[in-house]
Amino acid sequence: MGVAQTSRAAYRDVRDGLGPRQLKVLEVIERSPGGITNNELAHELRWPINCVTPRVFELRSAGVVALVGKRPDRWTGKRSCVWGRVQGAQLEFEGFA
Repeated sequence: MGVAQTSRAAYRDVRDGLGPRQLKVLEVIERSPGGITNNELAHELRWPINCVTPRVFELRSAGVVALVGKRPDRWTGKRSCVWGRVQGAQLEFEGFA
């Protein structure tokens, strides 16, 4: 199996272990090359912040998302954590969903 095939298989494995809301959050994070804050995720998904924050925590705990920096939030102006996708990440424990 070549490198591209292996990468695609790993990508699918990560997605197979995630729930539908986790996948939606991950998709928005992946579309945000400079990273994205929880509040920006909430605005993008049109979800309450209390639905976004736990999903980001779950993705961080699984090793799929990590802190990439801090910057002022687009809406509040407050300094906020910016999350980004960990490239090549596999889920760190089985049965995560």
